[in-house]
Amino acid sequence: MALPLVSVNIPTFNSAKTLPIALRSVAEQSYGRIEVIVADSYSQDGTAKIVSDFGAKLIRTKDKLLGARKEAFNQSKGAYALLLDSDQVLDPTTIERCIASTDQFDMLMLEEDSYNPKTWVQRLFQADRRMTSRIGGPQFDPQTGAMLPRFYRSAILGPALERIPGSLSRDVIAHDHAIIYFEASRLSTRVGLIPRAIYSTEPDNLVSLWKKNFRYGRSVTCLRNTPYWSFVWKKSRLREGRRGVNKRSSSTLLFLKSFAYMAGFATDDVIKILSIPFCFARHAASPRSTAGSDLYEPASS
Repeated sequence: MALPLVSVNIPTFNSAKTLPIALRSVAEQSYGRIEVIVADSYSQDGTAKIVSDFGAKLIRTKDKLLGARKEAFNQSKGAYALLLDSDQVLDPTTIERCIASTDQFDMLMLEEDSYNPKTWVQRLFQADRRMTSRIGGPQFDPQTGAMLPRFYRSAILGPALERIPGSLSRDVIAHDHAIIYFEASRLSTRVGLIPRAIYSTEPDNLVSLWKKNFRYGRSVTCLRNTPYWSFVWKKSRLREGRRGVNKRSSSTLLFLKSFAYMAGFATDDVIKILSIPFCFARHAASPRSTAGSDLYEPASS
């Protein structure tokens, strides 16, 4: 019997620094039937050339992370999909172990650790990831847990993505995995865990951490008035069941991330409020040459 095809989907934007090692980890998998689809948001660095040199399929998208994942999946042919980030590294046996578990599960969480941590900030991430893995069960909850599936049966992932409002594809960066898991959990509860499976390249200093989480905070405002608004805030709390020597490091990391996240969230709200007077002024200054034109104005491109 032929091995099932696995589609590895990777969204990118200016990912030339980390993408080569991510792609290399895919190429070195012990499992033999894999395709790679990279959804790139018009990178300005060497990302596209890296994808081409590797021989992966490159598609272009104007969407952010959630939309890029949806577009990559739509181009996939595999019976299973692995949602990989451009700054992550797979253990060489990860996909093989995932396939071996598909008789029992429709989606699989990949136990995460930090890739080659060197700085204080990176070690905070490592401590938090290891503590989360040790907590186990409570962190599997799709609404409150920190652990998220990355390997899906395509027959589950496809309908789950279709349930997500298309209007969110353009803007969602933060919590994209959580939204996908939330919708997939409404279709199946068969969720498993693959240990020692994936490693993330963490921000190496406070400035990088701030920039990343500030951007996440700005992006989350688009989730207002959606089914996801309430549960994304539950994921910003202290880890349920936290304990052990990594408890303090986890709390420190959450404080640092939350401070930047809330600053981004507040900044986006302020920008939107300040833009309202300019919108009214522009509308008042626009010419009305036909009867009824004050009732309908085409959207500008």
